[in-house]
Amino acid sequence: MKLIEFKLQVNECPVCKNQMMQKDTQSLFPSDRLNQTKQMQEKEIVYQSSRFCVDGEPICIKCAEEGKASFICFLCHERQPSNKMKNKYGDPPDYLCIDCFSSVSAKEWNNAETHLHNIHRYDFE
Repeated sequence: MKLIEFKLQVNECPVCKNQMMQKDTQSLFPSDRLNQTKQMQEKEIVYQSSRFCVDGEPICIKCAEEGKASFICFLCHERQPSNKMKNKYGDPPDYLCIDCFSSVSAKEWNNAETHLHNIHRYDFE
């Protein structure tokens, strides 16, 4: 048997400080016989979440599942946990929280949505 080594790009989760890799890099592992999951566990490498960030930095899937992601609401300017996200706009994103959705007037909410839509309308073009 011949052993080979290769480099793998990892980033640090800003919440738990674990090393994480993007999920789409699993194709770098040459064979299922190498037991990628076991090797990742031994080296304490976790997958990076493609959906949740903290202050613009992606976090690991484990922290995302535990609700450790947070964001700053555009309306109230308070840091909120990810489970209080109502709407997300753009890249890098701006957020609106559930608390504001239930507490501000419909006019104020609509104005905030319109403003965020306008400033982010070209983000993905």
